[in-house]
Amino acid sequence: MKTIKTKKICGIGLALTFGFAVILKAQNLYIDSAGTTSGIIGDYLPFGETINSNLISGLITPTFMAISGNDLFVANEGNNSVGEYTTSGSSVNPALITGLGNPAGIAVSGTNLFVVNNSSGTIGEYSTSGAVVNASFISGLNGPIGITISGTNLFIANGGASSIAEYTTSGTRVNAALISGLNTPSSIAISGTNLFVSSIGANSIGEYTTSGTTVNASLITGLSEPNNFAISGTNVFVVNYANNTIAQYSTSGTKINGSLISGLREPWGIAIGSPPQLNIAAAGNQSVLFYPYQASGTNYILQTTAGPSSTNWVTVSNAVPAMAMIVTNGAPAAFFRLVPAQ
Repeated sequence: MKTIKTKKICGIGLALTFGFAVILKAQNLYIDSAGTTSGIIGDYLPFGETINSNLISGLITPTFMAISGNDLFVANEGNNSVGEYTTSGSSVNPALITGLGNPAGIAVSGTNLFVVNNSSGTIGEYSTSGAVVNASFISGLNGPIGITISGTNLFIANGGASSIAEYTTSGTRVNAALISGLNTPSSIAISGTNLFVSSIGANSIGEYTTSGTTVNASLITGLSEPNNFAISGTNVFVVNYANNTIAQYSTSGTKINGSLISGLREPWGIAIGSPPQLNIAAAGNQSVLFYPYQASGTNYILQTTAGPSSTNWVTVSNAVPAMAMIVTNGAPAAFFRLVPAQ
């Protein structure tokens, strides 16, 4: 049996080499846009390819999003609600939570949702089925916008106070001004033990430790109203609201592509979801590519290309929505990935 090797491919995820086949794990980027007749969410790949630019429509000024498994939770600022959809675009409950006050950031922890109410300066806690746990779980904030969770800690961007506050998931205040002196902080993400914060007023993203120490306050600069961003591995995907693009940087601050995705209309929210793991195993003189059965979620198809940087991905012959595909080890070297079936 041939040895399985692991290595990085394009900074997107782990790739498994088995004989001739290399498997790429390519997450999906879900991006919402408010500047259309109705707010929409599009589905894209981290290489910039469009899967479905109109995956979900009929939203009312969508802002932030959060993903849990196959569920996509969307804050609708225009009608003060949070809607629930699947990552394949199906509507579960467009009015899962109502009566909010300019909802912004959303964070998921287990079966609980934490929702930022910008106008009332509060964080509400709800179950993922929409039940109210505590509508004023945290209060007294100043123009809160973004929120993220690390373990049992909540980090909140207080846009009006130019600071990041830290609370526990039980509501206890740890530090009301963990990081201060920011310029309209909007979105927060965690990678490892570090916090990354976007500042709309400074058109930048800064890096800090979760204890509040500054690593690099100007890690990424020259952005265009970075309302939101998301981190996947060593990649930072930034929503540039003012120029309608998604830019890609590394977590060390290097620009990879300033216009990875363009032609959007007032983009705001971004969330990253992953397809099931595509695996490979020997079967005599053949290899089997397989992935777990998705009982309630997106079906996937298998695509292949000669090189990971290629944009010419084609569907493998007979690779209809299924769970396995047999390929011969005598075939030319190739790369494989799963993408949602439309």
